[in-house]
Amino acid sequence: MKIPILVDAEPERTKTELEHLLGLSSYIVCSGKFPEKWTSISCIPSALLEILVQYPRARFVIATLGENGCMMLERIEDDSGIDAVDIGNVAESLRLKVHKDDSLPTCVSSKFMRLSGRGHGTIHGRLLIGTAEKIPAPELVDTTGCGDAFIGAVLYGRRLL
Repeated sequence: MKIPILVDAEPERTKTELEHLLGLSSYIVCSGKFPEKWTSISCIPSALLEILVQYPRARFVIATLGENGCMMLERIEDDSGIDAVDIGNVAESLRLKVHKDDSLPTCVSSKFMRLSGRGHGTIHGRLLIGTAEKIPAPELVDTTGCGDAFIGAVLYGRRLL
């Protein structure tokens, strides 16, 4: 029906519960624990790549990383013949660009390129790393609903509401 589907993939769910739904999804948001649990790949960027290789309908996958922000891998359709770049190396170069001292959230992005993981296939896309707002511990009252608020912001940003 060409209706975009966003799946909030939780590590507590079984493969049987999520397999079909992820196959239909346009966008995947998950916690930082999910990519490794789902793919058995301990490197988050490589695990995100494997998820997009497994689910070709998905345009992006985002892993939330709590106080460390988030990491997003976005796919674009492009058959250019450029050489693939290792996604782990791209992630490391982006981490070096993140300003650790900023109290406000920021985002750094790679260029669109052909990304590969060690034996995990390739996609054409870009990797993004977002930081989280630094909130002093005395001001932090409750994190209930943070994930839902994040997903709401993603949906708003994608104009899916």
